[in-house]
This record gives sequence, C-alpha cells and structure tokens, in this order.
Amino acid sequence: MFNDKIIAEIEKWKPSSSFSYGTAGFRARANLLPPVVFRCGILAAARALSVPCVCVGLMITASHNPPEDNGVKLIEPNGSMLNENWEIIASRLINSHNPKEVLEELCIQENISLVLDNKSSPRPAVYIGHDTRSSSEPLARIVESAVELIGLKCKCFGTVTTPQLHYFVKVANEEGLQANKENYFQRLSIGWDTLSQYAFGSSTLQEDKIVRIVDCANGVGAEAMANLIAYTNMQNVYCVNTGNGELNQFCGADFIQKNAVFPNVSSDGFDLNSISSDASVHFCSLDGDADRLVYFIPVEQGITCWKSLSGQRVRVLEGDRMSVLAALVIKKLLDVLQVKISIGVIQTAYANGASTAFLKNLGKPVQVECVPTGVKHLEKAAKKYDIGIYWEANGHGTILFAENTVSLLRETIEQNSAEQTKKAALCLLALSSIANQATGDGICNFILAEALLKFMGWQHLASWESLYDDLPNCYKALNVRHKELIKTTDQERTLLSPESVSKVIKRFSDSKPSYRFLVRPSGTEDVVRLYGEGPSVDELNDMMKELEIAVLQACGSSDHK
Repeated sequence: MFNDKIIAEIEKWKPSSSFSYGTAGFRARANLLPPVVFRCGILAAARALSVPCVCVGLMITASHNPPEDNGVKLIEPNGSMLNENWEIIASRLINSHNPKEVLEELCIQENISLVLDNKSSPRPAVYIGHDTRSSSEPLARIVESAVELIGLKCKCFGTVTTPQLHYFVKVANEEGLQANKENYFQRLSIGWDTLSQYAFGSSTLQEDKIVRIVDCANGVGAEAMANLIAYTNMQNVYCVNTGNGELNQFCGADFIQKNAVFPNVSSDGFDLNSISSDASVHFCSLDGDADRLVYFIPVEQGITCWKSLSGQRVRVLEGDRMSVLAALVIKKLLDVLQVKISIGVIQTAYANGASTAFLKNLGKPVQVECVPTGVKHLEKAAKKYDIGIYWEANGHGTILFAENTVSLLRETIEQNSAEQTKKAALCLLALSSIANQATGDGICNFILAEALLKFMGWQHLASWESLYDDLPNCYKALNVRHKELIKTTDQERTLLSPESVSKVIKRFSDSKPSYRFLVRPSGTEDVVRLYGEGPSVDELNDMMKELEIAVLQACGSSDHK
C-alpha cells in the first residue's frame, strides 16, 4: 500500500499544534503550516486515487484573515469542498503521531495503494493554487514535494483566486476541458455579451454615467479583476487596493460586512475626484482570495476624496440582497419562459427576516428553504432544485443550474420560434455561464450583480436597496468555557438547552412576538454566537444584553475562569 520511504518522510513533518479541518480547511499562523501542508499533499494524492478522476485540488490561502496567517483546503473532483468523511481523515492524519496507522486504515478503507506501478495509468493529478501572501508560494512547493512522493503529477496554477481553482478542477473532471484562466474568463465574457445582446437592448440606463469601483483587498482579486475587464471590455470599472497596501487591512469584503464602514484605500493611481458629480457610483469589495463580494453605499453623500471617505459609515448590500436580486430576475425570466422549473433560495436562520419575507412574497416557483449555518449545507440544499440560489450574509454564494435545466434551456432556444421566449432562455443560459457552478465566486458575482442590476434598469444601488428595509439586528460572539452546553434544533432556530437561556428566549417571544433570537455554538472556536432582530433598535439592544448575561451565566465566561 505504501513504502517505508513515504512513512519516513511524513514522520519528518510533525505539526507542533493540534488542527481541525473545517469549512475553510486548516488555518493558522503561516510558520506553523509546513508540516500541515505536506501531510495535506499526501492526503490530496490519496483522495485523487480513491475515485476515478482527472484531478483533485489543493488551495493555499487564508482568505480574509491577516497576511501573517495562511491555510490549506482540498477540493473534490466535482469542484466542491472536501467530503465530510475525508475532513475527519484529514484531521486524524495531520494530528497523528502514528501516520502509518492512519494511512494503513485509509488504504484498506478506500482500496487504494500509495505506491503506483507502471500499470497505474492514466494517473490523476493534484491541481495547486495559492493566493498572494508571501508564505503561499513556499507552502505550495512543499505540497508539490508531497504529491510527487506518491508518484502523482502536480499542475500548479500559481497565483489564482480560490474559486478559480474550484472551477479548474470541476471542468477538468466533468467537461474534459482545458482548465486555465483563459477558459474561465471567456465563459464570463460570453455570458456578459449574450446578456448585452438580448437583455439590455431596451435599457434606459446611461451606461457612461455608471462608475464601478472595486476594492480588491490588496489580494489576488486585483489580477483577476484586471483580466475580467480586459476580456469583457466592461467600461468604467476601476480597481483600488490592488496590492500597494496590506492584505485585508481595513479593507475587503469581510471588513466591510462586519464594520459597515468605508475601507481604507491605498494609492492605486485612481483619483476619486475624477468621477463626474452626476455619476452613479457602484462601490463593492472582494475579500483576500476573491470568493466573497459585498456592495455598499456611503451614508454621507457628496464626499469627493478618498481620505474623507475612509472610515465613514456605509450601508452594506450583502448576501441576502444578492439572493433576492437573483431570485427576482430569474422569476421574471421564467414568467416569460412558461416552463416548469423549480427555484430554491437557500438561507440560514441568520438571514434577515425582511429578506425572507420578500422572497416568500415572490410566490411560485420561488421556494425558500432554511438550513444550518455553513456553506456545505447551503450548497447541498441548492442542488436539490432546478435552479438553486444561495448566499451567506458575508457575500459568499452563487446560483447553481442543474444539468437538466441547462439542457431544457438549450432545447427551448433550438425549438421555439417565439422571440421573447427564446430571449428569456438565452438570458438564463447566460446567467448559468456567469455564475460559478462550483462555489461562491466574487469575480463572477461582480459581473452577475452588474448584469442583474442592468436587467432591472437600475442605475443606482439605492434602487436595489429599496426592495425592502432590513429589520434592525444585532450580532454578538461570546467567549465561553462550555459552548457544548448549547443545543439547538429546527435548523438552529430553536434552542433546546440550557433551560435557563431558552426560558429567556421564550419570555421574549411570548411578550414581543415581532422579535426573534438565535443562539448557537461556534464550530471551531470556544464561542457562542447570538443574533437578534426586531422593529426597535433600543428594545433589541436591551433584550440582547439580558440574553448575553443568561448565556454567560449558563456557559461560563472565559474571561472569568
């Protein structure tokens, strides 16, 4: 199954800390990661050998985390996140003081051999990508050495966004296409061109008056955005924070979404003063590896320089609003198409209640489904529908089109002579080309959002924002000693224990039924997360304070051990 040389090499790479594989893979300070990424390279090779495939993926990134951090995540042959069973194997292998035992069990369980003979052909490969952190390229080279130890080939794409690598793996396995950046951007360009031809022709928008400014978080998204602009010939797109500043430092999607303030902007040769006073400005932010995107509107209007904007309050158009916009446009197109296609909009209990109400009021065929927190739950539920829409509040999400849906759209285009019906099918097909079918993708979602806004004829972001008013809400993360005491049910919407906390929530719901409160334990930290929403900010804050006290009393504050 494997030889002593493999075991000897793995035993050299012993992690100095304990790690647990989560949704984002393994993350830590970069100096702690060499042993982790080496063993992950071994695991990636094993995963590639365990199923018939062209390749699996391995990405070196820590997304929106500080530049001194880094991480590693594995990508399944279908482009999705690592299988849950393999997450457990990953944690065992990385932490094991006896890797030989773990590998023996793995080889027996998966019926694989990590020593390949000359008859083992064709051999799968491991696709590797990394972000722009200084530690990323050296860590990627460590992965290559591990994969080559098993006898598999690596294909290193260098600096790429995380969603690009997911896409490369998916199309290589499922479509047999040459996986590269050119193919990725060509699809986006074709989708944008199709919509420009069939969906935007009657638009009254003054395109030259729309200015799009993208905060690239000083990360890998800067290069991707430059390529996107070149391939699509999209006008009036300007990128800031393209690498002159520090990665994710007071900028990027995560910073905007959590703090609701305008990002700091490093000098990138773009002058805000050059924008016409009558222009409509679309501000948005990517995160460090470009898998998230949020839009935002400065609260104070008429400010004309970056320095005065930095730190100013903004209104954030986050993931809930992306789901609503996508569902609204797709329903309009399906109303023209008149075919039986199911649309599922997948949310967690933490989606703002106003967005849920808006989606339910859209009516059939739109269905709203609530799932537990986590991308893997959202993605799994979305795949049950002909068209599945999902976004997290942080700006990570996409629209998934089932294969039978794409086939139906193509048949409609070929067989239907009615011009409006054919146009609607072409537009939906274009959206399926733009939306990343493997994972949430900030670059794709930028084109997607601009296309949807243009389809609706909305020049200003305020038109999008005005679809509904968010209910006032409050979020807190409490450091506790015993998060395991928190038990929930009904997709985390109902608290089972501790009883003292559930009694507080029940009292709130009985006396103030227009408010709702959620309590859940973090999956990776010693933290309990609280969320509340309701019509009055003052009342909500008072109730949240009482709930916070109840949780700390029940679970023990880690600040008072």
